[in-house]
Amino acid sequence: REALSRVLRAYARRSPHTGYCQGMNLLAGCLLLFLDEADAFWALAALLEDGFLPRALFAPGMAAARSDAFALRKLSASLLPSTAAALERLGVDPGASHLPRWLLTCFVGSLPLESALRVWDALLLERGKGALLLRVALALLDVYGRALSAAADGAEGGGWGGGPFGYLGGGYYGA
Repeated sequence: REALSRVLRAYARRSPHTGYCQGMNLLAGCLLLFLDEADAFWALAALLEDGFLPRALFAPGMAAARSDAFALRKLSASLLPSTAAALERLGVDPGASHLPRWLLTCFVGSLPLESALRVWDALLLERGKGALLLRVALALLDVYGRALSAAADGAEGGGWGGGPFGYLGGGYYGA
């Protein structure tokens, strides 16, 4: 816990215009699972500053997250109309309620760690090109589309946050 606090405080000092932003704790915590404190700090700095993640994602006002939320709504309505309709029947706007968390944490805490790390592998490989995190969000909606429709029609009973949505909804770890 102290190592996480030191990494986050050090990054806030390194980048005072960004400081600490929601989601950085999960990014740094994940890095600390595999790296020592100094390497976790530099890896966090690389993720946030070297083009792996959009800089605007962690900027004050989170304009990039809002823009991506709009894009997810439009893309899901266009490419996944039945899923988008099911989400509407459930009263869920994943762009507003889930996407910011997914993006800010690179899916840590919203997917099982092994799955989130696969997303990170692709993110590092693509070096932030091609809106990877948005594509992953859209793919998750596609994968869970049938279950979302069943939940919207009352067949699941668990709704957005239960059953197969534990990972996607309130977060895998119940947050």
